[in-house]
Amino acid sequence: MSDSATVIIGALIGAATSIIVALIDKLSFAEPPQGNKILRLDKSNPPPPNPIIVWFRKNIIGVFIFSTLLGGSAGYLLGALTVTGSDKPPTPTVAPTTTSVPPTLTITVIPTSTSTSIPTSTPTPACLLYQRDTDLDTITNLIRAEAEAVNTKNIQIIEDIFDPNAIIQQRDKTPPPTWYDPIERYRELFNTDFMDAQHFDILPAGSGITQTVAWFTSGSKGKYKNDGAWPTYSNPSTVSTPSAQYGSDHWTFGRNDAGCWVIIRFEFNAGHVQFPP
Repeated sequence: MSDSATVIIGALIGAATSIIVALIDKLSFAEPPQGNKILRLDKSNPPPPNPIIVWFRKNIIGVFIFSTLLGGSAGYLLGALTVTGSDKPPTPTVAPTTTSVPPTLTITVIPTSTSTSIPTSTPTPACLLYQRDTDLDTITNLIRAEAEAVNTKNIQIIEDIFDPNAIIQQRDKTPPPTWYDPIERYRELFNTDFMDAQHFDILPAGSGITQTVAWFTSGSKGKYKNDGAWPTYSNPSTVSTPSAQYGSDHWTFGRNDAGCWVIIRFEFNAGHVQFPP
């Protein structure tokens, strides 16, 4: 209940109390009826006033204030009772809680290898760079590659086309100089400058090409530098003019562990030496 309502109720109760006191005072001086006659009182000798009424008359203001305060208190109490009763805010309804069970999560574990296998590639043998579709083309290509290495002083080509244990001989001298390491031989040869070196009339000799060994001859020519000049050299083949009975250059080939054809023996200036032996 609001404060204004409390004051109004108190005022009403105070007013009602005052009215009741006034009525009591009024009635106390009224002439009481007697039968059908009205008994008139002697106003010169009135009855003594009621002491309670006298007290109320003297304290009418205090009674009014007291009744007003009493009414206000009563109104306040009534308001409090109203609040605790009908005006009490409704108790909130708590919705029942439902315990929901989360769905079971199924995890499928895929076994993995404890170590990551990284595929390794096997290095391609360098000799395969010189292999061709046929044995004849491969052997011809290897002989021409030797001349290219001489012109460019490319020791890598020598490593690729020769077997590391190949034998090299110069057959126009006695005893013939012999090298058992092709790298050693060509490092020494590359101290001289060559130009336009080439092999020509490359032909099979003896049984030619077998499953594991092949024999070929050729002629050779080119230029080399000597004291600032470039003299030429020419070594005949078996079919050139002039010719050499067995060809100036003798080539013996074999297959290495990779299956490549490689040079396993090379004899130069050997036109007079029977070949194959």
